[in-house]
Amino acid sequence: MEEIQKYEEFISCNYKSPDSAEPVKVVFRNTLKKHICIYWINHRGNFMLYGLIPYGKSLTIDSYTGHLWCARDFKTGSLTKLKFSHENEPTYVKAIPCPKELHDHRKRYALCFPIDEVKSLKDILITSFSTLPQEISLEKLPLPESVVKSITAFAIFVREYQSKTHREFTSAIMQRR
Repeated sequence: MEEIQKYEEFISCNYKSPDSAEPVKVVFRNTLKKHICIYWINHRGNFMLYGLIPYGKSLTIDSYTGHLWCARDFKTGSLTKLKFSHENEPTYVKAIPCPKELHDHRKRYALCFPIDEVKSLKDILITSFSTLPQEISLEKLPLPESVVKSITAFAIFVREYQSKTHREFTSAIMQRR
């Protein structure tokens, strides 16, 4: 399925945040009609869950020039494209711009928005089926085998993501106590 392929391609790029000492504030503003999770990609290339942004809310982060950030759909784990307010093209990973670049655009901080992509009807249906409780075996439904495989693969992807995210949130809550 397209969502899993995008994620695997993204992971294969081995993104890593550079060492940087130049602080920059970044504001992630969620204008999508869904919750998103924000991840910092650390110096070793690991995804570090930074926070959850509900629909219509913002999250301000103290970051550093060049640090890499990405966003994922809270429910499915699908990557969500991000766009800085002063850029034209959204991408799956964003490097924090330097303060001089922000100042050139009359900003004191980087303002970043998640962008929803137009998906094919097939991907929309696979995503929907994958998140539903399976009361009937997929093999019993009159669906092509390739669709059944896609639904099954994405359902596993979603379950693994949700399990990992649940552990990360639980760990973060326990550390704050």
